[in-house]
Order: sequence, then C-alpha cells, then structure tokens
Amino acid sequence: MSFSTHGTYKIEVADNVIIVDGHGPFNEELLTAYNSDINKAIEKVSEKHKKWGQIVYLNDNALLSPEAEKKLEAESRWLNQNMGFRFCAFILVNMQGSQFVQKQYENLLHVSGINTKFCETLEEAEEWLRHKTINMN
Repeated sequence: MSFSTHGTYKIEVADNVIIVDGHGPFNEELLTAYNSDINKAIEKVSEKHKKWGQIVYLNDNALLSPEAEKKLEAESRWLNQNMGFRFCAFILVNMQGSQFVQKQYENLLHVSGINTKFCETLEEAEEWLRHKTINMN
C-alpha cells in the first residue's frame, strides 16, 4: 500500500557541507524522494571532496515512521561506507518531543557510523563541522 508523502525538505550545498531543512514528520514515501534529491547534492559535493558532512535543521515534529527510519539508516550507512558521509550536525527548531527526535536520529546515525552533534545555532553547527573537517579530505 502506498501513502502520500509526509514532510517537506530543502537541500543546499556549501563546499563540503550539505544543508538540509526538514519539516516533519517524515514517512517512507518522502524518504524515497529525499534519497533521489540528496544523491544529486552528494554528486556535486563528491566532485571536490572525498568526505563531507551535513547540517540538518529538524523542524516541528520531525519523527520518522518506522519504515522511514529503516530506510534512512540503510542509506546513511551506505553513504558513510561508500560516499564519504562522516559528520552530521542537527539543529532542532520549534521541536515537539525533542528528546524523542534527538534519540531517534542519534541512534540511527550511530548505527550507521556517522558522528553526530545536536547544536543550538547554525554558528555552533558550522564551528563543530569546521573543527571535525579540518583534515577531512
């Protein structure tokens, strides 16, 4: 059974960082479209960088459905092992149930081998990624 997509996102590329602005909750159908779009951004980043990170804004209720969580975990693991995805900084915005959202993303990215940090501001996220990626390539 197929459902309509739940959630929205916007993706930008800045040097070796992919910036994602997501408004949840997110389901498997949205993740299918997201994976296609994020892969285009990864191709752009990979032209110049072997390893890269993400800054992800999670807005509203950004929980993943169980199916979406499995899909994102598998994709993240593959990106870590094959495409250089190493670090992800999250910024929670207008978050409902932030402790649950944070735990869900920490767990799935930890299993995928990706180093994560939850930040209060964009500046904090950028500084953390800068520190982590000084010798990343």
